Amino acid sequence: MHVIGMEEKNVKNVSRCFDCRVRLTGFLLGALALLFLENSALAINALNRARFTEVVNQVEVIPANNSPKKQAQVGSLFQVPEILQTGSRSRAELVAEDKTVTRVGANTIFSFQSQDRTIQLKRGSLLFHAPKGRGGGTIQTAAATAAVLGTTIIVTTTDDGGFKCLVLEGQGEVRLPNGFHQKVNAGELVFIRPGSKKISKPLPYDLSQQVENSLLVQGFSRPLLSLNKISHAIDVQRQNFPYLAYDSPASFVANLQHQKDYALVDPNSRVHLNPTLPQTESPKPEPPTTLPPSTRKNPPRLPPPIPG
Repeated sequence: MHVIGMEEKNVKNVSRCFDCRVRLTGFLLGALALLFLENSALAINALNRARFTEVVNQVEVIPANNSPKKQAQVGSLFQVPEILQTGSRSRAELVAEDKTVTRVGANTIFSFQSQDRTIQLKRGSLLFHAPKGRGGGTIQTAAATAAVLGTTIIVTTTDDGGFKCLVLEGQGEVRLPNGFHQKVNAGELVFIRPGSKKISKPLPYDLSQQVENSLLVQGFSRPLLSLNKISHAIDVQRQNFPYLAYDSPASFVANLQHQKDYALVDPNSRVHLNPTLPQTESPKPEPPTTLPPSTRKNPPRLPPPIPG
């Protein structure tokens, strides 16, 4: 009886030990799976690489190891710490794994940063669209940074060292190194003059004309993912600002009483941010970012606005 009792006790101990090992193994496997999922989510939410979906004319990738420049190819991967450089009348579209879209204009130099979903724009212009819930993004220039969350914006650095940000849909925020910041809504732009420590007041611009004439919107074979939202923002602007007097498809006069000192602002141009320009003077729109009506071939029509 004593021997049988000891055997039963040993069997129970072995069974308990086996159960503990199974539970421990299950716990470890669960922890590893959770860690894998977290790392996968971080990899998707990180904005340090994207694939070229369209390349027009001269678009070059500069490797970090002093290797020769190489022409960008559709389907190829662009990632940290590479630098992208476009030539005259050139542009490119890159799409990340989380569907974040970066469209790069002519004569532009930019790169992804390794952390914080930041794009470094050294020169030129780009359109940035971050889908809602993907972490947004920040476009950093020498003058300021523009932060977005589920928004579509265009950021331009001017030839004289200034900065310009246009919000096409949603809301953005522009920040200076000194901490000064300004919210910008759809259909508004802000600019910073070279050497200035202030951001201009948000100025309304003709969103419909901007969308129709900008190669960053219309200059690609596939429609922008946020075009429906932009169409809705256009309808809202027409309802809220029927009194605005626009000068030309590329320019407008900010002639509101509290903004008389801003004179003429061209949302497509990368030259001049001088608020003392006379009302009658119109700076030339830059060919890489604006397509003249006479040469524009049936631009895609905007989809119907979002109901409600």
